[in-house]
This record gives sequence, structure tokens and C-alpha cells, in this order.
Amino acid sequence: MQGNQVKHGRQSGLSEEASERLVRLYLEGAGYLVVSNTRYKIPVFIETRTFPQRQRVSYEADIVAINPVSGDRIWGEVKGWRSGVQKHHFAALWKQRNRGKEANQWQRTMKIFNNPALRNQLRKAIEERYGSGFRLVLYCDHLKASDRVSILAHAEKGNFRIVEMREILAHLMRVKDEQAYSNDPVLQLLRIMERQRMFPD
Repeated sequence: MQGNQVKHGRQSGLSEEASERLVRLYLEGAGYLVVSNTRYKIPVFIETRTFPQRQRVSYEADIVAINPVSGDRIWGEVKGWRSGVQKHHFAALWKQRNRGKEANQWQRTMKIFNNPALRNQLRKAIEERYGSGFRLVLYCDHLKASDRVSILAHAEKGNFRIVEMREILAHLMRVKDEQAYSNDPVLQLLRIMERQRMFPD
């Protein structure tokens, strides 16, 4: 690794949301070293009343993970919305006539996926700190069923992968037994629920 080393757990002083915690457990269970909620200063042009000026704006990466065995490097964005990820979150998939204030609001929550220049700058900042070769993954609760095919095609074209919570939970159900020594409350809750026969057969 180059620059700062990836450490186990989360970066000090920054909160970790519940969905981010599940993603971290998922990745750690697969052998990755993970940090969550790391901030990077990205140079951008800001329009002012007098003239455009270059400023450094802080952006956050939800997940940065490195597998020391395989060398795989992941930069992940986590969206735990109950309503799921939908076409209107992607500017490339939302028809021009439907774009407006509401669409812009949806797409602002997905800046990294709608702004290639910003995405490249953030990737560069991550790789300056942790070394090259990071791939982008969107972790989400689920994809809206009617939008699924078009979103997956867009992800393939945009060179990022999508992992839904169903896959994450299926992995955690395996990890809870493989890592019986783990005292993590999430894994312990899954073990208790299974012992109490609270999962459908």
C-alpha cells in the first residue's frame, strides 16, 4: 500500500450510519481491511458574483477497502434508502422532460455517479492516499424492480458495480457461523434470531 495504511474499523471522529456498518461487516467478513467516512479535499470551480474561482471542497467516501490477499481495492458509496435506488437518481436515465427541481434534488444525492469529473477527482484523491487500482461500488438497500434492468446496464456502462442489501445479508448469515468468535452485536443478533427460529425456512 502507498501513503496512509488502511486500518481496521472506522476513521476517528466521523459517525458511521447503520447501512455503512453492515457494508463494513460484509467486507471485513470477506477479508478486507476497511475504513469508513474518510474526507478528501477536491479542487472545484465555484461561481461567485465577481468571477469563477477555484476552491477546495470536502467530499466524503463512505467506504474504502483493501483486500491484502487478493489486492482488490474498493471505493464504496452506501445508499440505504427504503425506497431503493431508482432511475431518477441517474441523470443519464431520466428523460429531459422530467428533469426539474425535484429531479435535481434526487440526483444531487448521487453526485459521484452523475458527475464524471468529480468522480475522477475523488478517485484520484483516494488513490493518492491509499495507492492505485480502486474500483467503485454502489451499496444500496435495493434497486426498484421496474428500473432494475436499465440501472444495471447503466452501471456496466459507467464501470461501477452495484451490491444490494440482500447479498450483504446473505453473506453475513454465512459469516456469523464462520466467525463464531466475533462479538459484534449485529452478528450476535443474527445468531440469536436463528436459534429462536425467527427466520423463515
